[in-house]
Amino acid sequence: MMRDFVSCFSEKVVEIRDPKRNSGENAQDMIACVYQTHVAGYTQIITVTWMKNNTAGRRFSIQIDNSNDHCRGFFKLENTPWLSSKKKGSKILGSGSGKVGIHWDLSLARFETGVPEPMEKYYVAVVVDLELVLLVGDMIGEAQKKIKIAHDHYNSLSNVMLIAKKKYMSGESKHYSTRSKFCNNGLTHDITINCETSDGVKEPYLEIRIDKKRIVLVERLKWNFRGNQTILIDHLPVEVFWDVHSWVFGSSNRRLRPAMFMFQTSGHSSERAFPWYYHQKFRESQMNGLAFSLIIFASTEVE
Repeated sequence: MMRDFVSCFSEKVVEIRDPKRNSGENAQDMIACVYQTHVAGYTQIITVTWMKNNTAGRRFSIQIDNSNDHCRGFFKLENTPWLSSKKKGSKILGSGSGKVGIHWDLSLARFETGVPEPMEKYYVAVVVDLELVLLVGDMIGEAQKKIKIAHDHYNSLSNVMLIAKKKYMSGESKHYSTRSKFCNNGLTHDITINCETSDGVKEPYLEIRIDKKRIVLVERLKWNFRGNQTILIDHLPVEVFWDVHSWVFGSSNRRLRPAMFMFQTSGHSSERAFPWYYHQKFRESQMNGLAFSLIIFASTEVE
């Protein structure tokens, strides 16, 4: 059985398990968007996770990291993510003086084919103690009408940063495509990952392309199944890490452990950072506001 793998922050924040660990369950694609915001004057991490599978359809969850000592005393939430499959609604969570209000409208949301995260015509808002601390989506006017809070309580939004996206992708081959920005005001880029390890290939290789341009080519994968390389995207240095051990050496299970890829805009990196030490490294860099990271967990079935 595949071993569970956890988020890059902490087991206390959110745990996403192998979606096909039990028979009868369908694999699902997930995108976790990690935001750094401020609650009661303190830095806080909020994760919005979008999910899609053939059985349950589209769902999303919100996780507030309550490991911050200051915020733990301000409001009380369970450690498990709050999950919704409704297209529109509001929910009050927690207890005490700092109750958390979640408001959303996905009734008109538009999605790219096969992508769990909506691309437009939606909003998700998080309000703590009458202060809007997170607003995601493009329907800002509709959200303001729904929430009905004073404009001077919007101050926290100016400090909101998308610091990471974690994508959990599944498929029958080792070829994956996705899209992402690497900075708040940057362009959206097409990312293609192709790993060729079939028996008919003389020498396995890994290829990563950005906007159809090959930026990483890894040969002799039996020796280089883990590694990193620095590239330039939007004039920013981006460190690319990969770990395709399971894809190269296979598994006795029907599903392989996921390959892992990370694109990080931090200027502080080392060969040791991934995969052995990247959990703690990523935690430190994002808390200091130094990096945006795109992390891809790619699962495939044994050939």
